Amino acid sequence: LKTTPKLPGAFPTAKGVVYTSVSKDGPATIASGYLNDTIGPAHDAYVTAVSGAAGYSVTKEEQDVADAEVNFLGGGNSGQVKLLQTCKSRTNVTITIRPA
Repeated sequence: LKTTPKLPGAFPTAKGVVYTSVSKDGPATIASGYLNDTIGPAHDAYVTAVSGAAGYSVTKEEQDVADAEVNFLGGGNSGQVKLLQTCKSRTNVTITIRPA
């Protein structure tokens, strides 16, 4: 996508993320994209973005060798940022945002 999409609840965007698609799945909004970084910095970027956004909080987060999750609550929504490192310097991002 050429511009950053407007996600429900003014969901915060991590620095450096490139969005490739946004779709609806029933009441949920699914945003996909990637970060040109490894899993550790990508995970930290989303923890920082979510916890630093007004009205948002991280409800659970974990990081493994090649994947990570950041669950959140805020903006009238809840959901998860799923991160998957797909190669040496790229991490795919899938954000699922549901009405709380």
